[in-house]
Amino acid sequence: MAYFVTPSRYRTRICVVDEEIVHMRNVISSLETKLLRKAVQRLTAGREDCVDCERTPLVGERVHVYADGTIVCSLCLAAHAGEPERSKLVLHSELGHTVKPAARIAA
Repeated sequence: MAYFVTPSRYRTRICVVDEEIVHMRNVISSLETKLLRKAVQRLTAGREDCVDCERTPLVGERVHVYADGTIVCSLCLAAHAGEPERSKLVLHSELGHTVKPAARIAA
């Protein structure tokens, strides 16, 4: 779509509609960006990231927890000073959300 600079007295309804469409596209794009950022923030809020490399460990990977609560992945363990308090396996997010059979009711 081509845009031409015209004095305001020569503006037609088509030019005004085109400007409204461009404005609405910008508003929608801005809204999409805000919603996407909010969704990503919600997803990353519950994750435990490595303190050193800031990487989210994969499911099945071991992470090491230190006494002060910091979490270090296996890749960064050698560069981190001190011994970890404990190590744990990273579980998938759906753990405990499986369908379980209900108890049978005697008839």
